[in-house]
Amino acid sequence: MPAKKNTYPNLRAEMTRHGETLVDLAAVLGISKQVTSLKLCKKSRWTQPQIELLLGHYGQTYEYLFAE
Repeated sequence: MPAKKNTYPNLRAEMTRHGETLVDLAAVLGISKQVTSLKLCKKSRWTQPQIELLLGHYGQTYEYLFAE
């Protein structure tokens, strides 16, 4: 089953609010743009350190950022 484009809508909204692209998010995470894209499409799992980076970067809770 293909991943929905609206996966992680709050995370994507935070990216937009911060004026960040996929490349910018990949730089924050220290991973490639391709791997970041896979994570946003739920084809690759987030690691705990990556989750913690995102929570700190956006100043949001896990429940908010990763809500479906």
